[in-house]
Amino acid sequence: MIVPSMTLPEIHSELQKDIEDIRPSVNYKMKQFGSVVLKSNRYPVQRRYSFRSKTRRNTFHARLTAFKRGYWNNPAVHVYCIYSRPEGLHCAFLDVLHQVSIIFPPHFFSRYRERIIRDDTLSTEGLIHLFSSRTWAISFQPLSPEMENLLRKWRDYPKDVEVPIVAFCPDGMLFGQRTGNVTLVKTIVSPLMLYPNQLPLYESLRDCYHRRLREYYPKEEAEWLIGMEGDYQAG
Repeated sequence: MIVPSMTLPEIHSELQKDIEDIRPSVNYKMKQFGSVVLKSNRYPVQRRYSFRSKTRRNTFHARLTAFKRGYWNNPAVHVYCIYSRPEGLHCAFLDVLHQVSIIFPPHFFSRYRERIIRDDTLSTEGLIHLFSSRTWAISFQPLSPEMENLLRKWRDYPKDVEVPIVAFCPDGMLFGQRTGNVTLVKTIVSPLMLYPNQLPLYESLRDCYHRRLREYYPKEEAEWLIGMEGDYQAG
């Protein structure tokens, strides 16, 4: 179980070990999901399943997506863990292939609610599930010194980090820092908050994100994912 005294590398190590623990449960749910997909008349089909690891008792969630009927036995799988510490709920995205973890602390979700979703009725856990359902890939890049100087104008910019990393997600720009195999995402900024001279960086990150989606998914599915961007950016 994740405890307050754990460092980021220790949390990463525990979660990566737990992936093997929950793998049989995920595989079992994938078979159940296949039956749901075959019976469905509308696509894409999505389901979220929850698991608790047997040894360490951490709670994981697996989001399964079948874009078409043919995906019934090979859905897109996204696994994340929600865990609690004294400061609130955290979420960790797990990349099993590359053995990396991306961790979002309570402050991130506070900013996500305030700047993007603007909905006080959602519980924090509901907000985390919403963010996960909208985030299909994250590609972080280091900042150039010039862009770093520009971005320091924001009040909650991570000033304790010399050269942070940034990324695009469907709802805005993410700021974080990397420690070994762990990326800690500190905050999110809406595109509406950007200065004109920051837009080229945002557009570059967005183009990189779109390339990744088109590499990972067939054309029609990738375009569907790209098309859902901006749902919460109108205001």
